[in-house]
Amino acid sequence: MVKIRLEKHIYIYGKFYDSEGTNFPEDENNYDVIIYPKVLSSRIISSLEGFFVADKPLIAETDYGVIKDWNPIIKRDKMKQFEEKYRGEFIPFEK
Repeated sequence: MVKIRLEKHIYIYGKFYDSEGTNFPEDENNYDVIIYPKVLSSRIISSLEGFFVADKPLIAETDYGVIKDWNPIIKRDKMKQFEEKYRGEFIPFEK
């Protein structure tokens, strides 16, 4: 018998808008994406869009990060490159 073990890292993601900005984006496609590596983050999660499932972890278990509660923010047009970097996929709640 052969055992196969697959390990995936699952994170939630949603819309991100810099509140320091002066103009709100005209449509949802102009909002950036924010990923929450830790669900118990100090950020308020108000606009969830789906899951990011990856082969590579965003933060290693032994790494506490340089910035507390670090959350990657990705431009929508760079999501494909982020998927390739972490061998992952953005899975939206709605298609």
